[in-house]
Order: sequence, then C-alpha cells, then structure tokens
Amino acid sequence: MKRVVLLLLLMGWIPCIGGAQIAKMPLGHSHNDYERRVPFYEAWVAGMASIEADIWLVDGELYVAHDREDIRPERTLRRMYLEPVAREMTLNGGRCEVNGAPLQLLIDLKTDYIQTLPALVKMLAEYPDCFDPRENPEAVRVVVSGSMPSPEHFADYPVSVSFDGRPGIVYDSVQLRRVALLSAPLVQYAAWNGQDELPEDQAERIAQFVQNGHDLGVKVRFWGCPDTERAWRTFINLGVDFINTDRPGVLGSFLEKEQKLSD
Repeated sequence: MKRVVLLLLLMGWIPCIGGAQIAKMPLGHSHNDYERRVPFYEAWVAGMASIEADIWLVDGELYVAHDREDIRPERTLRRMYLEPVAREMTLNGGRCEVNGAPLQLLIDLKTDYIQTLPALVKMLAEYPDCFDPRENPEAVRVVVSGSMPSPEHFADYPVSVSFDGRPGIVYDSVQLRRVALLSAPLVQYAAWNGQDELPEDQAERIAQFVQNGHDLGVKVRFWGCPDTERAWRTFINLGVDFINTDRPGVLGSFLEKEQKLSD
C-alpha cells in the first residue's frame, strides 16, 4: 500500500505530520432510504447528509418505490420526503444541515425524465423556502439521478434541481455548475468484499477517480459498495466524500467515533 499512501499524501488527504489522521470526515448517504423502517427520519437522526429515494410517475403522482410493483398509494414523494423536510426546515429556522453541510436529497428517476422531471420540478416549486436556493441560500439540495437529460439540457431546468454526474462524460464549465457530485459503481474500479485488504492497484484506481472528481470541484460517491467498517475506513482514507450505506444508524455512530479520534 506504500504507493497508495504516497498518492494520498500528494493529494492532501492525509496530513504529513502524524500520517494517520484524516483531513476531513466523509458524509453518510442513506442508500434506498425508503426501505428503512422509518424512512427519512432514521437517516436524519443518524446524521446522514444525503438521502436517496427512487421515484415513479404514475397517473400524475410521484411514488417512492424500488420497483413498479412496490408502489403503494400512501408511499408518495410528498408524504415520505418533501413534507418531513418542510417540517424540519421550520423547526430548524430554515435549515437542514448535517455537520455544516446542507442536506441532500438524491432523487433517482425510474420513469422517463421527459415527464417525470417536470413533475418533480412542479412539486418542489410548492416548497420554495425548502428547495429553491434563490429563495433560501440554505435550501436542501435536490440531486436528480437515474433517468436524466443530457448535460446540454441541464440549463433547461430551474436551479431547484442539480444532477448526478458520471465519469466519462465531459462537462463544460456551465454544465458543471449544475453537477452536484460524481457517482460510479464500485465494481468499475474494484472487485472487493470489504473484508479483506483492498488490493493496491484497485485502491489506486479509486483514488484516481476521487481526484478526478475533486479536480472538477465536486464530491464523489460509489454505489454497490461493501457496507462494512473496514470498507468505510478504507473509503475515508481514500478521500471518498459520501459513504453509501444501508445501515445509517451504524454508519452514523462509526463516523462520529472516527471524528472524535481524528480531532
């Protein structure tokens, strides 16, 4: 792992003095949050700074579900996420922050964006103090993933939505302002179970992806990741900004403990 440590030192992620401390703790991302026992609130209480929901546009309504057959009348985006955000914003003086970072809602469009994205934008417009940065600089950031327009059409949509970037796409400076983060499947860079030591060549590929995102001025995340403490600690050491988890309570406690150790 010597080359990896050297690479991290050059990138500025590990302080040269001491060498074991991490410059900055990552943020938690509650993957498929709607599958939690208590959606939104379990992740919010655990200190997750990013919360993910998959949505389907069916008969004019936005439903939250992984698959179409999972759609239920009561499981709407408004009820499960937008109204809870609005309540928390009211309780917290117009803010929803985690460790100084505005809360991020990652909305994965499962139905075609051509109809689904305008429906989402219209619904968000009902909560301007919550989601429109022109109305509230502390607004929750909504990031569109899944079915997305091509980068040249990002500007066709209001600033209440940003977009989930992908490696391999070249964004110009205007388009890049609408990219909230850069996401990729871990399998594209590493075949790893999160239990054994991460092979050096795979660690270097991950570190390069992270650096590419940071060079663009955006945070990075992986999906399809091992959800273990060893994996989390490895991602911290490699500078990953958002750690993907299906265990927000456990990850939240882990990150809190790691932060105390690094202070």
